[in-house]
Amino acid sequence: MTINTFGSQTIDRKALIQSYGFVEHLSSNENFLQDSLELAARITGCDIAYISLLDDEHQYILSQHQSTLKTIKVKDSLCQFTIKGEDILVVDNTITNEMTRCLPQVDKADGVRFYAGCPLMNDDQMNVGALCVMDKRPKTLSQTQQDTLMVLGKQIMNTLDNQRTLIKLIKKINTNFKPAACVDLNCLQGELAHLQDEVVAQNKLIQTQKAALEASNEELLNFAYMVAHDVRAPLKTISSIVDIFEMDLQKRGQSYEKKHLNFIRKGAKNLDTLTESLLEYAKSGEDAIQDEIVNLNDVLETVHFHLTETIKSANAELVLPENAFQVCGKNLKLVQLFQNLISNGLKYQDGQRTPKVIIQAEDLKDTVRVSVIDNGIGISQNDMKKIFKPFKRLQTTQQYTGSGIGLATCKRIIDNMGSEFIVTSEVGKGSVFRFDLPKHL
Repeated sequence: MTINTFGSQTIDRKALIQSYGFVEHLSSNENFLQDSLELAARITGCDIAYISLLDDEHQYILSQHQSTLKTIKVKDSLCQFTIKGEDILVVDNTITNEMTRCLPQVDKADGVRFYAGCPLMNDDQMNVGALCVMDKRPKTLSQTQQDTLMVLGKQIMNTLDNQRTLIKLIKKINTNFKPAACVDLNCLQGELAHLQDEVVAQNKLIQTQKAALEASNEELLNFAYMVAHDVRAPLKTISSIVDIFEMDLQKRGQSYEKKHLNFIRKGAKNLDTLTESLLEYAKSGEDAIQDEIVNLNDVLETVHFHLTETIKSANAELVLPENAFQVCGKNLKLVQLFQNLISNGLKYQDGQRTPKVIIQAEDLKDTVRVSVIDNGIGISQNDMKKIFKPFKRLQTTQQYTGSGIGLATCKRIIDNMGSEFIVTSEVGKGSVFRFDLPKHL
């Protein structure tokens, strides 16, 4: 519910009043701005002075001088007329005034006979309440008295607006702050200073933790360099020994299978490339590896090579696309993606058929649609939502080995490429994992 304040402009008065940090019972604020109220009483020669705030339904007494006014309904309030205007409202005799004579404060033997109210207009040009003076005898105010009361009202409103600003600032820092418990301006300034000290202390703590984290990352990076060096050095040794061994066999004129030696060389080279890529990843995270145009078949051939022994021991079949496609992505991530999917297809079998994984690739306009099809045990509809949760296993470790993180990793890779990971499956017949790979950088 709102009150029409200026012409057609309507405002939520309840929210407006609450933004100043006051609640319905304002007894804790009875000494607020007492100096201003005493000055208002002396200027006008009135017995009573008070500051009121009005929402849709109630008039609240924020502070008062020489009276014990209570919260009343707006419709019974003299201030209801003050907040509808921009200038001071003076009622010399409330008994003879048509607007005020029937109000409860007036219509009694010792009721109010004189009233003057100055609207309190905030920075948003909205009236939130009034600075009022009252007396039990009819009287009038000179123009000087009225002008002085208006000036005093503006000073009071400045104080209230400053208070409101402080409350907003404090609540930004501390969302649990209860402004009604600390509405005095000095109290608010003290609370803000306290919170500012806390912010400074937290910033110092964050800087300390940041320095510690940077030191820890530096140690991890040094460790990664050491591991990479210790792994790559033996790989170079293996390659060199293979070359020496081959030359020795040639000198002796002994026959040998060159493909076996090339197999060792290729394995060492792939592991060296993988180690170098992992080192780059460790240095700056995923962003350190830039997207590039890669040959999808080269990626699949690398995965095929890595899984050679797995395929051979399972007497499995891996069918790769006949056509070559260029796709955009991180080579290391694409190898990881296909290696996980193919490994799962070969592993999750019931032993009743020859394991088979088929990779299909379809050329679309801006993407290559890839389908990884296996003839494994399949996934039930109830388990479909669980398969992407890290470390969530659908079978026991006695049935199938693994950590349960493979598909979660695959989905994350696809999500980071801006694609969608779609899975269809039928228990006992196998699964299809489908996604689109971009063709352009």
